[in-house]
Amino acid sequence: ILKGGDSGPSIVSGKPDESLLLKSLLSDDKDELMPPDGRLSDTDINYVREWIALGGPHETEGTEVAGANAKKLRAADLWSVQPIADIRVPKVKDSNWCSGELDRFILAKLEREKISPSPAAPSHHLLRRLHYVLTGLPPTMEETVRWDSRVGKPDTSRRKPQEAAIAEYIDELMSRRQFGERWARHWLDIARYADATGATAPQSYPESWRFREYVIDAFHRDKPFDQFVREQLAGDLLPSSSPEQRVEQVIATGFISLGHVPGEDRDLEKLKLDAIDEQLEVIGRVFMGIQIGCARCHDHKLDPFPTRDYYAMAGIFRSTQAGPERRMGLGQLPDGRLPILTDTERTWLDLNDNIRVHGAAEASAIRDEPIHLRGETGIIGDVVPRGLPTLIAKLGTTILPRSESGRRQLAEWIVNPENPLAARVIANRVWHHVFGQGLVQSTDNFGFTGDRPSHPELLDYLARRFRDHHRWSFKSLIRELLLSSTWRQSGVVRKEAMGTDPGNRLLWRANTRRADAEAIVDGIRFVGGTLDLRPAETSVPGFRLGNQDSSRYMVIPQEVLDKRAVYWPVFRKDVPIMIDLLNLFHFPAATGPRGVRDTAAVPNQSLALMNNQVIIDAARHLAEQLPDQDDERRITALYLKTYARMPSTIEVDRAIGFLNLFERELGQRNSGEPVPSRRVAWNRLCHALLVSNEFLVVP
Repeated sequence: ILKGGDSGPSIVSGKPDESLLLKSLLSDDKDELMPPDGRLSDTDINYVREWIALGGPHETEGTEVAGANAKKLRAADLWSVQPIADIRVPKVKDSNWCSGELDRFILAKLEREKISPSPAAPSHHLLRRLHYVLTGLPPTMEETVRWDSRVGKPDTSRRKPQEAAIAEYIDELMSRRQFGERWARHWLDIARYADATGATAPQSYPESWRFREYVIDAFHRDKPFDQFVREQLAGDLLPSSSPEQRVEQVIATGFISLGHVPGEDRDLEKLKLDAIDEQLEVIGRVFMGIQIGCARCHDHKLDPFPTRDYYAMAGIFRSTQAGPERRMGLGQLPDGRLPILTDTERTWLDLNDNIRVHGAAEASAIRDEPIHLRGETGIIGDVVPRGLPTLIAKLGTTILPRSESGRRQLAEWIVNPENPLAARVIANRVWHHVFGQGLVQSTDNFGFTGDRPSHPELLDYLARRFRDHHRWSFKSLIRELLLSSTWRQSGVVRKEAMGTDPGNRLLWRANTRRADAEAIVDGIRFVGGTLDLRPAETSVPGFRLGNQDSSRYMVIPQEVLDKRAVYWPVFRKDVPIMIDLLNLFHFPAATGPRGVRDTAAVPNQSLALMNNQVIIDAARHLAEQLPDQDDERRITALYLKTYARMPSTIEVDRAIGFLNLFERELGQRNSGEPVPSRRVAWNRLCHALLVSNEFLVVP
């Protein structure tokens, strides 16, 4: 108030009529009116006049600035930008429990807190957990029988053969395309992938599905993470050895071009700055775990990210053309076509010379961006040379070439071995999806306001190992995590451990969790036999809606709805009712990166599970697929299909009792009409198991 901003001090102590604050309160100019939504009463204005006349008295002692900004924020004080330490594996007392070095980090902390790890989970729990993590689908009855014959019940006397069998099974699951579909969805969450804009008058992105397929293909083929980053940020600038590779790399840049800008704006300059801001915020949160958007208006208040760094990066994307589909010239091709690919899973690259992709390219002019004071388009400050963030001291300052935007250099900065952020962030993301919660719970925020890691040494161990030992291979890192004794623990809650660590941050047990939206919808249809496992191509027909129209009642083609949910179209607003089942289970809005999904149990989820036609059809189809044998054998088959285990004698008796009671009561209610009561009873029994806690919760 006393020091003032761009327009000088707000008050002149003891002189109300010379004070800018009072002039603004009395102004008749709509552009200067304060408050902007209506003039204060004369009484309130007089209070302000008297306060200024008294010298503007205010408390100066005994007050503190709360939060991280109480002192000057420096990158040197932020844990996540410190160099990755060369960690020594800790010593533990019970080394027999450990399957590998990872377990020693967990056990060392548990022993320090006098907590023992939990025993291994039952065999069928491990099977269902493996399938959930790696494919997002339940095991088949045949896979359950095969698993029991190879792994069986936990037995310390034959631990090594059991671990070898588990490792072999992990490799088999990871070789399936279903692994790529499962893990691609995790990446699409943070890439804010959508098949339509989120504007007031949304329109489709007809070619966005190619980026989705690129991500699925990348995980299926285990594309190294560093190359994955380079292609998504600068694929159009990378060398290529074939037209196929060139198109693939341009499709990858859908990461930056399939953005979300909330609404239309007649001010084209503001619209461009909003699009750049969205790109920078996504890159900051996805690869660095730093929310840099606040630096658009001022030096970041809560993280060491200055405005100059923001506009140095903004110049990179000012010099980038990203957005609508564009035609790609593929050069001189035989008959104007690329050769037909032998791998049918890559049909998204069976392209012609008129192919249109949604990707990025260099702008016609490479330019630097001025600082926009307070983020306003019309208030221009110093021009900042294009550059890279300065918060990693070891990487110093990089001068970008005048002939390029700088996206290629930014990608190299992110995956540089001296940059600890990307390795820590991605290792933590993988841990989150394997174990159910990250070592850093705020997966998108490694800044001062984010969570500290529960096991900082383990996070550094994994980050370094992912980069140096696994050579940025997702499958190799995931395999190591799944083979740990930590991951194989039971999820049973123990009272004595709960008293010390109720949030299970020390990982003394497995994190039981309800399956996410896609796993619920896919799993029910998979067991019911109504899921088409073949890959889809386009997700939604092209459309453009007017300002007053809504996509809420849009018809999605049935051939798309029959596929896995990863192939269903993603809308940023007005989600069609036909696919609203995912939203009930907290499918994330594609308006920004979402590393952790919301979870809650609410009544409309139960109502949907009981009444949704997709689930009813799956239950009916499941009943029809059960073997035509006696009730006990059919119930056994049903339990193997749904729970991957044999039913107990009590469960068999209870199921038979349910069938008899349901048949009898249904027959009484419909005495005047012939009703296949026994068949309907089987439908209802299958429905009950498909929506039960045991089926929906990952053990």
